Amino acid sequence: MKITVLDNNNDEISGAIHRIMQASYRQEAELIGAEPFPPLDRTAADIRHDSGTYFGALADSTLAGVLHLQASSISSLVVEPHFQRRGIASALIAHVLETCLGQLVSVSTAKKNTPATSLYLKHGFRLVGCKTRSGIELVEYQKRL
Repeated sequence: MKITVLDNNNDEISGAIHRIMQASYRQEAELIGAEPFPPLDRTAADIRHDSGTYFGALADSTLAGVLHLQASSISSLVVEPHFQRRGIASALIAHVLETCLGQLVSVSTAKKNTPATSLYLKHGFRLVGCKTRSGIELVEYQKRL
């Protein structure tokens, strides 16, 4: 597996990112029982105009997972459902943590998203708070590098 920076300004790449986000976020919405689920409202055009950096995990030259980092905050981490449980999310997190040395990295996720909360704890993130947004209970994690 290879981790690379993605050019989200490219129509084809932003479309691929969008497809993975839609598949993964539909799965998350079902898991946590959220409808509507705001991440599903993102469009490929939104992705094209996003700031920050998109990192992609390539499995046999296929985009399998995406992590979006804005400043030192992970704003999105998604893996194509048929590529899940293969360490792709862990590889993306590990790569990004290496690029953020000396920084405080933050992330939030739905409290009911047990796979995600377990993943962040496994990588040494600490729970720092809770909040509700759009009717969804979120937990906030941080890790100082």
